[in-house]
Amino acid sequence: TNMETSELAKGLGVEYVFQSSLQRYGNGFNLRCRLVEASSGTDKFINKWFIEANSLQSIVGVLVENIIGGLDLNIEGELTKIEYDPEAYQLYLKSKDLYSRSKDYDQTEQAIEIMQNVITLDDNLISAQLRLGIMYYDNGEYEKAGKLYEQSLNKSKQLEDKSNIAESLRKQGALFRKQRDYAQSLEKFNEALSIFKVMNDKSSMAKAMNSIAILYYKTKRFDEALEYWLQAYNIAKEFDDKLKISKYVNNLGIWYWKDYDYSKAIDYYNESLLIKEELGDTRNYGKTL
Repeated sequence: TNMETSELAKGLGVEYVFQSSLQRYGNGFNLRCRLVEASSGTDKFINKWFIEANSLQSIVGVLVENIIGGLDLNIEGELTKIEYDPEAYQLYLKSKDLYSRSKDYDQTEQAIEIMQNVITLDDNLISAQLRLGIMYYDNGEYEKAGKLYEQSLNKSKQLEDKSNIAESLRKQGALFRKQRDYAQSLEKFNEALSIFKVMNDKSSMAKAMNSIAILYYKTKRFDEALEYWLQAYNIAKEFDDKLKISKYVNNLGIWYWKDYDYSKAIDYYNESLLIKEELGDTRNYGKTL
């Protein structure tokens, strides 16, 4: 409803709310979008497109053009469009899905090999560089992960991609944390969080807060860890981001278990397990068990 849109906009501190849905249809996807002026409930634009499966990477450009047109903005100069190789993007999605659902070593290695091919095909696809770094990190290959995070940071700076600059910094922070260089780690996390705040990217702010909370927990700054975890959890709940909620409530469960509040810890663990089951997140299921 318009009232819900108004309340959402007020909570986010924005004047407009963008709503969208993406549904599989035939050999592609139906994309429905709506841009609403929060104060009046007026549609600035409402549209529907069919996008072929091999053209998914074009979605961002389509949305940007429609939002700019809907807001009647005057843009000085031309927008820089980053076009991804369609084959690379399809392989990127395939690798992500395979890795998230992998149940054995062979599937994990197959996902990693596919992601390596993605980067070879298209070095502008920074998400692939970050994702491959995560895969190496998960499997204990920290030197390889570090090189990928540095590569993604440099490419993001070259493309003036602030979101991926911040995410690359956050990943570097996680690596420093693993190596117990906590001062360097916190510096990276805070730098990433500052960029996300300037962008008003609340979802990514939550990720950075979670990263800082883990660091504080590891360095026995327990009260600060709880404060940051609760902030991250509450932001994720605003957007009903189930994947992030499952991670943050799992971490809250760990905190309360350490604090001997076993009843509250079990409640958080159960919430995390239920969400993981719903999402089919088999890779992280064992972390809660």
